[in-house]
Amino acid sequence: MSLVGKEEFFAHLDALAQKHFAIPELRPLQREVFSALNSNRQVLAMLPTGAGKTLIYALASLFFPDSVTIVVCPLLALMRDQCERMQSAGIRAAMICSEQSDDERRNAFRSLLRAEAKILFISPERFALSGFQKFLSRLTIGMVVIDEAHCVVTWGHTFRPEYSQLSSLIGSLQPKRVLALTATATRASRALIKSMIFDVPDSVFEVVDKPLRDNISVRTIRSFSEDERWKVIENLVLETPAKKSIVYFQRREQCQKAAIEMKKRGIHAVVYHAGLSKEIRKSAEEYLRQSERKLVICATLAFGMGVDLPNVGLVVVAGFPGNIEEMFQMIGRAGRQGERAQAALVWTGSDPKRRHFQFEKMLPESPQFFEMVRPLASFFPGCQQRKIIEKAVLLARSGVSQDSKGSPDQIWSTLAGSLTMLGAGRSLESEHDAWVEIQIPSLESLFNAVADLPSGPSRRRFVLEWIVQRIGTQSEAQSRFSFAFSVGEMAEETQMSWDKISEVLKFYVLKNEISVIYVPRDELSRYFVLQGSFIELEARFPKYHHWRNLLSQGLQALSDFVSTEKCRLNESFKLFESQTARKMSRQTENCGRCDNCLRLERGGRNHVQRQNAGGLTLSLPNRL
Repeated sequence: MSLVGKEEFFAHLDALAQKHFAIPELRPLQREVFSALNSNRQVLAMLPTGAGKTLIYALASLFFPDSVTIVVCPLLALMRDQCERMQSAGIRAAMICSEQSDDERRNAFRSLLRAEAKILFISPERFALSGFQKFLSRLTIGMVVIDEAHCVVTWGHTFRPEYSQLSSLIGSLQPKRVLALTATATRASRALIKSMIFDVPDSVFEVVDKPLRDNISVRTIRSFSEDERWKVIENLVLETPAKKSIVYFQRREQCQKAAIEMKKRGIHAVVYHAGLSKEIRKSAEEYLRQSERKLVICATLAFGMGVDLPNVGLVVVAGFPGNIEEMFQMIGRAGRQGERAQAALVWTGSDPKRRHFQFEKMLPESPQFFEMVRPLASFFPGCQQRKIIEKAVLLARSGVSQDSKGSPDQIWSTLAGSLTMLGAGRSLESEHDAWVEIQIPSLESLFNAVADLPSGPSRRRFVLEWIVQRIGTQSEAQSRFSFAFSVGEMAEETQMSWDKISEVLKFYVLKNEISVIYVPRDELSRYFVLQGSFIELEARFPKYHHWRNLLSQGLQALSDFVSTEKCRLNESFKLFESQTARKMSRQTENCGRCDNCLRLERGGRNHVQRQNAGGLTLSLPNRL
């Protein structure tokens, strides 16, 4: 809908906000995003946690009465929660995911084709399926939204390679508008997000706020042993008047141990991490929302996106997170309703050392990485091909397996993460379906088999035509061709059960026209999928170097955050400011809500210097 005049434009928005969400008027930055969407096709908005990002795409979907808004979400829990919120607000929404029944998915498809659903929630993996892209091409798409867009940077280089495909996927659909939303992304991260999502990155309009709301005060507390750190954390949760507190730990076992110790002190504690079953996590979320008693959540970063918990008055971060953005995501969970809240990072001198060591292990410098993967050149299947290979085979041949001091798991994590980051493969351990690799000795024979099929629909035709479609531009080749895919992907796109598909595949295996490798779900953790050619991988090495530098900057910023004698927040906010705001801003003033500024206001400069003297035992090298 195109509205004439700024006043009419926002009056209409406010009316929609009141009608669907009982909100009398939009916040200033929400209005700025809507103004940008009204005049720009591509918008990136960084608004802090609790600033109402969901409301933006919810109301925007109502501006396009004859189209659907697609929202790409990183987590199933987040999709489910947001879909329910839309439904309760009177906005027809649908979600499509692997956990739904066939009937639920059919109903969702039907509501979209009938233009009944205004919003569609999907994962990046679903968005990348070729069959699903075909379905989306049948819809009129008003806008594509990438929610929690910082995941493009933090996850696109590790275990979710579909995030690195978003630009081409969105471009093929040609939506009227593209909106990326995030709570925390430094200026450098936003540049990478723009290059990975938008087809014309230089034309993207940015709306950028600070990564932390003004109602949250922050301090860092240096401890000199793990026992001392635990005593500090214990005192913080005992002394706070907050009804709910979150203590973030870096490892799951730390959460479990902390909860046991807190219960010994009479503190009601709840454990939350990704190792818990889906049912337990959902039950815990429901309990935390409804509980009226004072409690502490001992959690990893898994307690974040998709968990909207009110009345959190204290957030404690134990140890160093992965980077400055991750820290702001954690402490931003406090005070979501605008009430005053406290946040503390409790660290020891070994934390930056440990994080630096982990960083070097996970992302070695470019020459080391090249030496690691060069012996694997012969395993790469070729352009647009995929091949399933045992992890043990890749480890045995990699350039680090013989001399590395790290454990096999650490070595594999480095190798798999780097290959995934460069679009050269993916691990299968987090997949939900069995996987299959089809090897075709001669493409010419396969094309002849398709041509020899009797006219009309049949199982063989559906299966063979699907295979030919996946071969794509390689149809001119006459040599061996391999590609791998999940069982669920093929079953959904052909609309056939796997039993029927496997019967067709067995028929052509017996004719020696294809060979099939099947990996059941319970064995997926033993395998890795390599894709593309080694020449393509070499061409992407500069990308690896750039990504490594970006991630190291966020880690260095966290070291600077705890060691600075200046205002902690204003110094770190410089990393997030847009270029325009950075040029216009004056020298930083005291924020009045970090421990350094509060001490200085009380004339405690000498105390600040004593607090930080020798406090940082490591500064990451600038060359990273």
